[in-house]
Amino acid sequence: PRGERGASNNPLYPDAPSPLKEYSVVFHDRTLNHMSEPFKKAMLDMDAMLCEVYNAETAVIIPGSGSYAMEAVARQFATGKKAMSLRNGYFSWRWTDIFETCDIPYKAVVAQAGCVDKQPGCGTSRCPCGSKAQYAPMPIDDLEEYIHKEKPDVFFAPHVETSTGILLPDEYIKRAAAAVHANG
Repeated sequence: PRGERGASNNPLYPDAPSPLKEYSVVFHDRTLNHMSEPFKKAMLDMDAMLCEVYNAETAVIIPGSGSYAMEAVARQFATGKKAMSLRNGYFSWRWTDIFETCDIPYKAVVAQAGCVDKQPGCGTSRCPCGSKAQYAPMPIDDLEEYIHKEKPDVFFAPHVETSTGILLPDEYIKRAAAAVHANG
């Protein structure tokens, strides 16, 4: 049986104990065919829950990966508009990639996170101290000023940027939203 010494499917380490299946089998076990009855039931249940929670007549659920959802949102809200994204790391860089690859907004601007050390080049390969210090989102006062200058129609920001560990505080999000509404 799997999980006992010598039962591994790994050809490099055949004696390694492992209860895990190969990737293709694991992936297959965890997905549902989108035409299957269990998948349809799950989608209908989620639709009903969303309508109840948000007191809505209907809901739109778009199944797919995170990037798929991001592209759908970008196409819905940024097509032909000026879009600003708050780039706090690699995940939020994906907004720029989607904008450029799909030619969605007429113009895209980026509010870039910065190194907390504030020395020129710090936090990058050009870091003079070599520490590559932690990043922080653009200071909110600077972001408000940048939003006022650029006047984006839409604004994209990650609440949690997993690649850098940045979590935007509620107050930061409120002030950014207020600035966009006041200037966009």
